[in-house]
Amino acid sequence: MEPWPLLLLFSLCSAGLVLGSEHETRLVAKLFKDYSSVVRPVEDHRQVVEVTVGLQLIQLINVDEVNQIVTTNVRLKQQWVDYNLKWNPDDYGGVKKIHIPSEKIWRPDLVLYNNADGDFAIVKFTKVLLQYTGHITWTPPAIFKSYCEIIVTHFPFDEQNCSMKLGTWTYDGSVVAINPESDQPDLSNFMESGEWVIKESRGWKHSVTYSCCPDTPYLDITYHFVMQRLPLYFIVNVIIPCLLFSFLTGLVFYLPTDSGGCGCHDCCC
Repeated sequence: MEPWPLLLLFSLCSAGLVLGSEHETRLVAKLFKDYSSVVRPVEDHRQVVEVTVGLQLIQLINVDEVNQIVTTNVRLKQQWVDYNLKWNPDDYGGVKKIHIPSEKIWRPDLVLYNNADGDFAIVKFTKVLLQYTGHITWTPPAIFKSYCEIIVTHFPFDEQNCSMKLGTWTYDGSVVAINPESDQPDLSNFMESGEWVIKESRGWKHSVTYSCCPDTPYLDITYHFVMQRLPLYFIVNVIIPCLLFSFLTGLVFYLPTDSGGCGCHDCCC
């Protein structure tokens, strides 16, 4: 087989990649020429930015009964429309979506309100998916350490009701409205724990007003989890050994009084 057809095919593929890269480079330069990441992405300042929030629970890392802290591995999906980042795909070689660093654009400043370690912000330098319609999808991973009141009265046959309360730190509901993607967190990729099982999970949106500003709503989305402890480990390693030890201890009182050793007349001198 002659080598020139392969060289021609390689040249055409390389040219296509270069053109695609040029279109995307030109698009990014145009989009961010006068863009400001501190300005809300609306056409009119009176408009509200609608943010859809979805919580995906990946792993229940640890339940600290002493300090009452639940550590989880999550992905926080956030979607909104940025009116300043729209384009016509026909003007840029058919490019319909691009991936850009999240720190280059405006983002809703969601935080975990019931955080237990002092790190309230969700700051992960991952890229966002930007479509030509201005629709943005950002799904940063995070390790949450949330406070949970853990009651161990019925240990190890206990159930714990814990929650994660999410909301914007500086925006009220009149400028940024957060809405749950679903009334339940996403457990499709949840990795089962050897000690706990998620028995029930729900999500609610709350709106709170304060006496200082009764016309201004403050929004949050709270996810509740009912976790049931798997008692098998404690039954095998704690309860059964304790019962056996107690049973054997009780048998001591049924032994004859002279069975504990031999007298002097039984000893060989």
